Amino acid sequence: MVVEARIAQANGHSVVSAKRYAVVVGINDYSQTSIGDLSFCVADAEAIYEALITYCEYDPECVTLLSDNSQEEDRKPSRSNILAAIVAMADNATAEDSILFFFAGHGTRDTSDSYLLTNEFRSSIIADTSIPMDKVNSYLRQPNAKFTMRFFDACHSGRMGTRAAPVGPDIRKHFLVDGEGWMTLAACKEDQVAYESPRHGHGIFSYCLLKGLSGEAATPDGEITLYSLSTYTINEISNITRVLGLPQTPVLATHLAGNLVLATLPSVRPQDVPPALVKVEETTIDQLKPTSEEVPQFIAEIRSVLQDDPLQLDYVAPSQEEKLARGEILVQKVYEWCQLQEQQYNEQLERLATITVKRQSIKNCPLNFQLAEYIEASKIKQAVGLRQTYRTERAKSSIWQLDFLNYQTHEVLDGISERQGWYESAVELRIMTKNPLMPVCAMVVAIIPSAFGLYLLVYSCLSQLDQVQKEYWDSATLSVRTLHAIPFTDKEGTQTLKELQELFPELISFLAKNCSSRKIHLRNIGITGESLL
Repeated sequence: MVVEARIAQANGHSVVSAKRYAVVVGINDYSQTSIGDLSFCVADAEAIYEALITYCEYDPECVTLLSDNSQEEDRKPSRSNILAAIVAMADNATAEDSILFFFAGHGTRDTSDSYLLTNEFRSSIIADTSIPMDKVNSYLRQPNAKFTMRFFDACHSGRMGTRAAPVGPDIRKHFLVDGEGWMTLAACKEDQVAYESPRHGHGIFSYCLLKGLSGEAATPDGEITLYSLSTYTINEISNITRVLGLPQTPVLATHLAGNLVLATLPSVRPQDVPPALVKVEETTIDQLKPTSEEVPQFIAEIRSVLQDDPLQLDYVAPSQEEKLARGEILVQKVYEWCQLQEQQYNEQLERLATITVKRQSIKNCPLNFQLAEYIEASKIKQAVGLRQTYRTERAKSSIWQLDFLNYQTHEVLDGISERQGWYESAVELRIMTKNPLMPVCAMVVAIIPSAFGLYLLVYSCLSQLDQVQKEYWDSATLSVRTLHAIPFTDKEGTQTLKELQELFPELISFLAKNCSSRKIHLRNIGITGESLL
């Protein structure tokens, strides 16, 4: 769950808008897609809709609810209906108004954007069947409205669908927008999930947020502000998830000056509380804590995890020592396999090219920084036992200072290396032609320890020629051929060596085709001495 608010201030105080518009979306039904249905998204959306009207005193005429429970076709949460509602809201807002968008449902991302998913989602054409966050942002960042709030409840356990894409942008780029005048509250860190409470029929974050809006987050003055609501929500989630043993840590980022009042302490009579909020008001956060009556359920869950639904152990090492020893042996086997290729093909390329094989630290392999970025963006970044390295970089400060003080320092990613006490995990096979104008090609094979076993990493890359005829590794040619766990049951490394045997033709083809391309390119730019006029 992410909450964002951009506010405009006058004389240091929040400005109350003449009208407050909202679009609220909840989707449980994903039956037409390749992902599973959800349980509480519609309940979350309906409760937020009622909370805006009941607690925050929104005009019902200015709030649009799109959910699976809607009977009218133009209120169904389709891709076109959602986008049309957002555009209409943004267009209607004037310089005195505010706009709010809430979404509960599946979310995912690819290499270019993050997406909110509807029932039209198809994984093969994700950008055309989902709602790109860039598009949502462009609509909501229109200049007329005084402030903008965005709520994305797409991080519940299971709600993100294929959230962990093999490669993707930093999800904060789209869900956690920070800048001057913005406030961001997230249910959990990017590498965690936000959990649900079947007992309460809501996500834990949404439930705490609703309890805060109902009055629990009120200040001594009876106001529910962004700061009081965020502080209350963070504290309650932290307390509950700690008791439940859930790895969920709320995150707050803010660049706000002043404060924004969302609601005043409500004086709603019990008989006037909408059905969607009755359970929220009648239950307490303490009721989320486990009870003695639930112990049999927990025991059954333990049995299911450990016995009835055991994990595959084919990829798990019995111990850290055996894992490192096996990795050392496997790297040596890879080294010997590469030496065989060197001996076999050096003879055939005599006087034209040379193949060299070297075992070394992955830190010293070509394009180490690009490889670090690739692993950082992958699903396994927390599993592999590589050490990220950083360097200090200076950046111009936006605050006026004397010239010699006008900079800030921050740490930026520099590359990766093995952890202390490891073996040298990589073998580099390099092919270099004796023609100084032809490219250099490298294949790197690394046996990387992980939290549970070993990973096989194979990538290739190519060099380019600079202005002074010096070859440098071209980051655009980094091609990761495989990155996956190695079965620990394959004691002799037969499967790994067989895979390398199948990949080697790709490497040779990679070099051959690039040599041909380089020759054509050199001819095109006049290396033959022909006139280019």
